[in-house]
Amino acid sequence: MIAGETRAQAPSVVALAAASNLVFALESLKPALENEHPEIDLRITTGASGSLVAQIRHGAPFDVFLSADLFYPAALIESGHAQADSLFTFAYGVLCLWPAPVPATPASIASFLTTSPRPRLALANPDTAPFGRAARTYLQAQALWTQLEPEAILGENVAQTFHFIRSGNAQTGFVSLSFLIAHPSDLPHHVITSATADLAHGAVLLSRAQTNVAAQTALAWLASPTAQELLATLGYKFPPTVTLDAPP
Repeated sequence: MIAGETRAQAPSVVALAAASNLVFALESLKPALENEHPEIDLRITTGASGSLVAQIRHGAPFDVFLSADLFYPAALIESGHAQADSLFTFAYGVLCLWPAPVPATPASIASFLTTSPRPRLALANPDTAPFGRAARTYLQAQALWTQLEPEAILGENVAQTFHFIRSGNAQTGFVSLSFLIAHPSDLPHHVITSATADLAHGAVLLSRAQTNVAAQTALAWLASPTAQELLATLGYKFPPTVTLDAPP
């Protein structure tokens, strides 16, 4: 090394654990983040939110957790594995039935799912995957869950569920809009609007990274205009501004 020359500092690694429905969004978010923050090297692991929580509790070396709900981040805060003051909702996931009948109405969907011969229905495991839990809640509200549950094909996560349908192992199922945007199809889909409020996506800093500046920067970047605009094009929604009525 020439005298007076300084060696370039290697980027700081940030280990991100994210819900599987974010896998395609992160393909766009990662380079955008690293372009704005070249000091960060983002390393990504995806899976069902509940499975990632179990890994974190067993010591998996993650710095930031992105969940497809708020329940799992809150559970990590309660158990001391995440920082309470870091949790925020960075987007809302969108649940879709795919393929879906046209036109899609409660009556036509019920008929589509229950008329013999029934299509094989796939959804993510409701016990570990928020998209599966939202699908179950929808089917329960339509009085269809008891009838459909025994023969439903459960994916470990929404990514596996999408694969089941795409490969023909299931004829229809509940997936995230982000997967359908990443894999355009001529088959019609129907957005389950009632599920949006149940799919608030939470981002949280894990306790092992409480002094990790790069991890804190990556987490905060998710609320930036760049990240929010990208997420909006990739199948995610954002809550409207709520104006509270003034007291009388």
